[in-house]
Amino acid sequence: MAKRKTPIDYGDNPYILEDEMPPLGFTCLDGKIAAVPFGDKQYVIIINGQQVKVCRSRESAIKLLENQK
Repeated sequence: MAKRKTPIDYGDNPYILEDEMPPLGFTCLDGKIAAVPFGDKQYVIIINGQQVKVCRSRESAIKLLENQK
C-alpha cells in the first residue's frame, strides 16, 4: 500500500503565491526605532512614535539607524 502524501504546511505566509517578496521592516533598540516599508523601495524612519525621515533605500535606512544608536 502506497503512503499518502501529507499537505505542506506553509505557516502564516500571506505572500507564498507572490512573484516577489515585499520589503520587510525592521526595528532597533527594543522597538523604539523602526524602519517601515513605504512604497516600493523607500522606508519611513520612526523614532519614539514620531515619523522622522523617509529614506530612499534599505541601505540608507540602516545607516541612519546605526547613527541613532
